[in-house]
Amino acid sequence: MNMELPARPKPGSAIVRPTIADCDIHPCLAKPSDILPYLPKRWQDHAMTYGMLPRHGYQSGPAYPKGQPDAARLDSWPPDGRPGSDLSFMQAQHLDANQVELGIMTVIAPAAGAAQNLDYSAALARALNEWQVAEWASKDSRLKASIVIPY
Repeated sequence: MNMELPARPKPGSAIVRPTIADCDIHPCLAKPSDILPYLPKRWQDHAMTYGMLPRHGYQSGPAYPKGQPDAARLDSWPPDGRPGSDLSFMQAQHLDANQVELGIMTVIAPAAGAAQNLDYSAALARALNEWQVAEWASKDSRLKASIVIPY
């Protein structure tokens, strides 16, 4: 369907200014133990004893080029932690600097669906959902959480 936009706004109409929405924000844990408070005790013990035990690992090192750990720009590393692990750093460097008004978050690490234990996978997915709301979305109204599901 083709549409023709009017060259001028109609009298009395509001001027709409463009906004920026980033639908590709990936928050991550600064350290693996950050997820423990969001896991039931049973799965906290499991995580500390066994770790993730992914179904499939990389056969010859990380998938990303060695020159770019975590596929992240060098300036995206906060003073403490990994890229995506520091809300205030991301706010200053990205949301504020680029005037982002809406940020959709997708947690990709740890990958809850990669766990061999399906019950742990479900518990981890739930914990990551609670974590991203508690640690990110509730602290900045521009950020919205997406849902992590076990698979």
